[in-house]
Amino acid sequence: MGALDACVLIPAGLRDLLLSCANEAVFRPVWQDEILDEVRRELDPSPGGAVIW
Repeated sequence: MGALDACVLIPAGLRDLLLSCANEAVFRPVWQDEILDEVRRELDPSPGGAVIW
């Protein structure tokens, strides 16, 4: 089991790698609603939302 924080869920390449490993049962990811809320805020394209380059 491994906790995934927002800092590893925001970069697309790292997120894809970790979730692909989880899909292959390398580990079981866990996170809290607060972490997913942070990811949503950071990826929000609306005015005031973060811009991901």
